[in-house]
Amino acid sequence: MAHFCYSTVTDPLSWVTCGLPDVLQIGLWGGGPRGEELDIVVSGPPIVKLGFPAELGSFSLPNLRVFEMTAVGSGRTTLEARVRGSGAPYAAPLKVTVGGSSPDDPSALGLAKFYHGTSLADAKRLMTMELGPRAVAEAQLLDVNEYTDFGKGFYTHPEESKHKAVEWAKRRNKEWGVVRFTLTAEEFSNIKTPPPLYFPDKFKTRPANAPVLFDSKRARWIEFVEYNRHVRKLTIMRPKDNDWTEDYAWMRGPIWGRADSDLPGAPGLPERYHQINWGCAGLAALNSPAAKRRRFLFTKHNEPLL
Repeated sequence: MAHFCYSTVTDPLSWVTCGLPDVLQIGLWGGGPRGEELDIVVSGPPIVKLGFPAELGSFSLPNLRVFEMTAVGSGRTTLEARVRGSGAPYAAPLKVTVGGSSPDDPSALGLAKFYHGTSLADAKRLMTMELGPRAVAEAQLLDVNEYTDFGKGFYTHPEESKHKAVEWAKRRNKEWGVVRFTLTAEEFSNIKTPPPLYFPDKFKTRPANAPVLFDSKRARWIEFVEYNRHVRKLTIMRPKDNDWTEDYAWMRGPIWGRADSDLPGAPGLPERYHQINWGCAGLAALNSPAAKRRRFLFTKHNEPLL
């Protein structure tokens, strides 16, 4: 039997709550009696509109159809999946409340939003998969440019620099996608063990929990990045990303450029632009059922919503 879900086939929903003028992406997993695609219709008051953009087609999970629902009025309604041709209902209806709240509704709780830009195909996979630490393939680690600032992990941009995620995705991919990951303020603040590592600037601050790397002092951002990129001669050149994912729930700081280390090349971005690399504890929060339902995919069709 088909059922409605939100970005995961393992967490079916019978209801969803949103505000005005929210846009939600909802997945329908399953097919008709013979596996055929189902029609999705608003069977109650027309307080939402449905859209089926081409960019939300062809997800890697079998029988997963994703569509967008835009709230246009307050109240309650239902969505139904019907067998194409006969119009017979085939899935439990999805109940929709616009303008209400629920224990899982983050709209009134404060939000922390994070953005990852990549290819459209990879973005679709990220919408449904369990996130895990990523490392640069050893064969690609040719010099300091290929290593990463904070080592192995999963990199995102915070809300204030989300446009950098879009720029990065567009620069590397003709068909691009940006996935937004959302945590409530409480969920984000509860990621405490192990403590996160935060560098507010490039050259001044030595966080109390930063590692000791070069001179018996806690590392500054520049020292931490140069250690991970193997810029300094004191480091041992190893064909792998350093791995801090068990040491820190997440790592945040500016983005490196060659000029930051007095190397020839373009300067780095101003230090107000930050990145967040998620460790294992942070990824566990992003993988929770509630957080997975809030994932949202931006492509060229809905870029103005960013």
